[in-house]
Amino acid sequence: MLRKCQSLLEPGGLLCIADEFLPEFHDRQTRLRSLILHHGSYILTSTANLDRSDPTAYSSSAESEYDDIRQSLCLAVLEAQRSWINEAVIRCRGLLSRLNRQERNTLAGCPWMLT
Repeated sequence: MLRKCQSLLEPGGLLCIADEFLPEFHDRQTRLRSLILHHGSYILTSTANLDRSDPTAYSSSAESEYDDIRQSLCLAVLEAQRSWINEAVIRCRGLLSRLNRQERNTLAGCPWMLT
């Protein structure tokens, strides 16, 4: 994974490794809510740099994947904030399923996918 990160980073680039630091949870629902809010938030925050990158550098399929990731996570975070946990979980699992069905060679060109 670190070799892939190194190959994707531009000289002087920044690598951010996030870990799971969740607040206390009392049951499965509050744990799921925390997971979605925590991971969704830092993934969406990290996309700010990609939004400023050259859009012509990526294929239309890579751009489509990126849009799906951002839209799905934005909605899942909003749902989790409103405590609509089941909806947020279904949305995240749907995103994972769609990404898992993609051709590996398509995803290899996506800077946000460490394959």
